[in-house]
Amino acid sequence: MIAHPRALIAVLVEMPDYRATRGKRHLLAAMRALAWSAMLCGYRSYTAIAEWGHNSDMHLVRALGFTRQPACAATFHTVFQRVDRDVMAIDGKRMFQRCWSAILSGCRRLRATPKPTE
Repeated sequence: MIAHPRALIAVLVEMPDYRATRGKRHLLAAMRALAWSAMLCGYRSYTAIAEWGHNSDMHLVRALGFTRQPACAATFHTVFQRVDRDVMAIDGKRMFQRCWSAILSGCRRLRATPKPTE
């Protein structure tokens, strides 16, 4: 059991960014965080992921690591098309193992929170 679960973005920042410094508009960790968050909500295509990001509250978008508007669908496609899937799978599995207890404890807290009475 992890004593102090780490935030998803903290784990994603540790994952290698293969891109050259020139032309980077968005942090790769922010793009991964947004994509994984959108996929957890059921969005699967690059267009749907980008729309989810653009329709999300700016506080959430900033918390995921974006300093401006989230990436568009074409940017997600271009960046993720060049990602080494084997490395991403290994890093994703490692990240998932680190964060799973935090996700479960968050779900338990949500279930344990009493609903407000009307």
